[in-house]
Amino acid sequence: MKYTFLIIYNLPYQLGSFFFFLYANTYLNKALLPESLMWKNKLPRTDWAVLCGVAAIQTSALLVEAAILILLIYFMNKLFLN
Repeated sequence: MKYTFLIIYNLPYQLGSFFFFLYANTYLNKALLPESLMWKNKLPRTDWAVLCGVAAIQTSALLVEAAILILLIYFMNKLFLN
């Protein structure tokens, strides 16, 4: 019975977190990027160093979000399963 509840509880969480990560990486994490890193003289910057910096910032933000959500579900599971 305990494992059935765990599966029913975690499956929607996993699907929801996937769509949250997709939305956050597409829209929310852009707010973390400085304007000077993205644009120069009203044109998008496309040099290699800038693109790698942008990718590193977005990946770091996504990893922090994932860590927070993983810790949240871990503590929720620990609370319900004990």
